[in-house]
Order: sequence, then structure tokens, then C-alpha cells
Amino acid sequence: MFNPLRGGEIGCYLSHLDCARRFLTTGQPIGLVMEDDIRLMPAAAQVLPQIVDWLRAQPDDWDMVNLGPAKHKMFTPVHDFDAGGQSIAMTRAHYFPMSATAILWSRRGAQSFVAGHRRIFAPLDNYYRHWMTKTDRGLAVWPPIVAVTGVLSDIAPLTAGNRSSEGRHPLYGLIKQRRLLTYKALAWLHRAAYRRRR
Repeated sequence: MFNPLRGGEIGCYLSHLDCARRFLTTGQPIGLVMEDDIRLMPAAAQVLPQIVDWLRAQPDDWDMVNLGPAKHKMFTPVHDFDAGGQSIAMTRAHYFPMSATAILWSRRGAQSFVAGHRRIFAPLDNYYRHWMTKTDRGLAVWPPIVAVTGVLSDIAPLTAGNRSSEGRHPLYGLIKQRRLLTYKALAWLHRAAYRRRR
């Protein structure tokens, strides 16, 4: 159970869903979606083509890559890229990072997102964590190669402060903790299984 959604959060979700649909009409194997408030890190221009080339050569065992994780927990490094002396790691993100700032889609991932979509029950970054942590098909780069600019957002205005508790389930705090513990337990199991296979 999640907080009641703001209009901007619904709009963001629908925008990403539309981007996935548009990507699927191109016939390309990999699609890039970037939000409008991103800032490219210095390594991005050099490492992004390397990432795309590497992904093209991989088995079809990934759905999406998070290029801008703010935090990164419970992962397994799978490849290192050199960005002018800086090492950028590609990781299997068992506990998928909470952000949708910049995403690389595989065709299979975008197809699954579009076909599996039934209703909007969570903000997009929450949904991505929910989905990718369950399937263990998410990747992430670390350190991130994109960041947010910090400009005022229509989705989570800086002046809004903490979210209102209006409309929340009375046991929301406990429900949220159970959800997070479930995700972490799944991530731990996926990490252990993935490392045994390697």
C-alpha cells in the first residue's frame, strides 16, 4: 500500500509509459528515457556508448538499467567501464534503486512494462523498485552518470514539505515497513542465487 498519488506523479507515470510505447515502435534494441530535469555527469558522454555496446552483446537477461541511482544497495558488480581514468561499474541491482531520472530499456523490458500495466498503484520509481526487485532483471551503474538539477518539480514541489497523511491507511507506517523488508529479503535471496550461478 502506497500514499495517495499526486496528479504530477500520475502524469509522470503515464509519460514514461508513453515513452516505452514509442520506443517499441522504433524497432531499436535499446531505448533511452531521460527526464527533463537531469544533469549529465562528466563521465556520461564517454561511458554511455560503452554501456550500450556492452548491453547489445549481453544475453537477454535484463529489462532496464538505472543510470542515475541516488543510492545503491544489495548489488553484484558485473562489468567495469573506463571513463577517462574513472571506473564506472555496471551492477545487477537486486534491490533496484529509487529513481527514474534516466533509464535504458531493453525491448523485452519495455514490452513487459507496457503489456503488464494494469493500473497505477504507486509512483513510478516505487513501481520500478517493486517490479525489478521481484524479477531481479534490473541493472544500475555506479557511480551514477546522471543527476537531478534540483529545480522545482511539479511532481514533488519543494514547498510542499512532508506528504499529507490525508487518505492514508491507519497502519500505513507498518505496511510500508513490511513492504520494504519484503523487498530487502527478496533482494538478498536474488543476490545469493545470482552469485552462486556466476
